[in-house]
Amino acid sequence: MGDRRRTSSIHDGLTLADMVRIGVKAYAACNYCQRQQAIDLPALIARVGPDFSLFNRRNKPCKLTAGCFGYTYFATDRWGGIITPFRDDAHGHRWMLEAIGERQARQEAEQARRRDDHAPS
Repeated sequence: MGDRRRTSSIHDGLTLADMVRIGVKAYAACNYCQRQQAIDLPALIARVGPDFSLFNRRNKPCKLTAGCFGYTYFATDRWGGIITPFRDDAHGHRWMLEAIGERQARQEAEQARRRDDHAPS
């Protein structure tokens, strides 16, 4: 088995066409609602072209769950059924820190709103 921590060594150049050709499945997954959904690669190729790559890409807001404000990132089963994020470590770390900061900001805003709601008039 290969080193699963080194995602960029082999897979960062994979295009959608490459993924279809070698049989790699792709998934969209949300960092907030945790929903995961298989991607129809031929349909995506029809929209964005065969040379498009999902590596180190994400979308905001999440479209997997109505009202979710998380990021949708992409994952693959390139390790023979083990689904792993399709990104390098640097992007994964930066995205995690951004998500933590956004979650803290939402919590602080909610706490401030509650204080304002209960403040004497």
